[in-house]
Amino acid sequence: MQIGAGWSPERFPMRIVRIFLFVFVSTFALAGLARAQEALDTGTPLAGNRDLVKYDPETKSYFEWRHLGSTAYGHGQGPNWSEARDIAASSRYHGVAGRLAIVRNVDTHEFLLKNFNPPGEAWIGLQYMCGSRQSVWIDGTVLGKADFAAWDLSQWYRNDNITCTTAHIPWMGVYYLPRNQFFRWQATGSAKRFRDLIIEYPTGKP
Repeated sequence: MQIGAGWSPERFPMRIVRIFLFVFVSTFALAGLARAQEALDTGTPLAGNRDLVKYDPETKSYFEWRHLGSTAYGHGQGPNWSEARDIAASSRYHGVAGRLAIVRNVDTHEFLLKNFNPPGEAWIGLQYMCGSRQSVWIDGTVLGKADFAAWDLSQWYRNDNITCTTAHIPWMGVYYLPRNQFFRWQATGSAKRFRDLIIEYPTGKP
């Protein structure tokens, strides 16, 4: 066998090392891309990358804006309000159980707006109860008339003809409109699906 003119015994081990390093780095990079895609599809933040989780010292809670990719649900449309509630409740951060976010005041509202630059509709922990015509937070507290609220003043419910009266449903889930629609609340039917939800991890600690 004729050996190429550029080959020498001294350079042969170095070529083996370079090939080994190339394969190793390529494999590592592909694994990283796979993990990143999995995180996008499942909505699970990567370990060591908590850019989607922010701490609010006012409420002593961590807040996570979670986006669920197209493969997280078979229909590719994200969870309805009840499913989002269950996702939040099964989530943990620093050992603290999550819940859909409670936004009791304008400071929390502005914290979310500032830290997440909301790109799309996102579920929060509020329901509008059709029978009592009251809005109730996920911890059971009722949103009073004097309490902070961020309803869309032009229309408090989503314009899809699914309301308490038209669809005869017991409650409507509440979500945030995206930033380009002024980051306000709207209510919608219990079957509506969005890919984003805001999870709160209430630590009760500074």
